Amino acid sequence: MKQATTLLRLQLQKKELVRTNMAPLILDDDSDDLTKQISIIELKQKFEDLGILGKKSTQLARFLIEPPSQGEIIYNELAKASVSDIIAKLQKLIGPYHLYRAEGTAFDDNPHYVQEEYMKKLVLENFGRFRETLIEALRCEDYDEEGLLEFS
Repeated sequence: MKQATTLLRLQLQKKELVRTNMAPLILDDDSDDLTKQISIIELKQKFEDLGILGKKSTQLARFLIEPPSQGEIIYNELAKASVSDIIAKLQKLIGPYHLYRAEGTAFDDNPHYVQEEYMKKLVLENFGRFRETLIEALRCEDYDEEGLLEFS
């Protein structure tokens, strides 16, 4: 579940969706109805479209739609929940995150965005002492010697 959660967080950041506006990740582009009911199978398909495949998409959809229970739950792919309930659970699951931007953009004063300089500072503080090891490890993974790494 952690891998699926990380992928969702990255998708939210890529789409520049702040934590208080996750609805476009779940709803169709032309809808903003938070009372709309979505089934497990529909949510599973949304997650698969985002790159969360197989059992992980089903598990995540079930977690977000099925009510918490002490006992056994019979799987029903047509079970539904409102978009607002799904988003509330998703916000708790994903936790806080920031959007990143380059310096000098229109988002300089937006608290949802983190400045590039701040990110560089954090990276240096957290990984500076491992710089040479990190560089060597990244070079070893760059099989085509293009300076690009594929994340999967």
